[in-house]
Amino acid sequence: MPGSLIEIKIQSLGPALGARVTGIDVTRAITDGAFELLRRAFDEHSVLVLPTQPLDDEAQMVISERFGPVEQAVKANLTGGTPFARQSNI
Repeated sequence: MPGSLIEIKIQSLGPALGARVTGIDVTRAITDGAFELLRRAFDEHSVLVLPTQPLDDEAQMVISERFGPVEQAVKANLTGGTPFARQSNI
């Protein structure tokens, strides 16, 4: 079953921060238990890498909103007023 607690693996990426999360498809509905594992991993590692997750804007918002309210980008950003911020060094 996608998102089952047995499949999810969390691998630390180093002593400072970051973890690689596999065995879960966040583009689909996930159980509260599976999300709790993600939440605890985020609290512990601060950065989660979920490789091969084909997230479009809608899917990104669904999983992001599970963590709490999503802030809008500031107006100085090209995407100001939306939840997405465009970053550039140009």
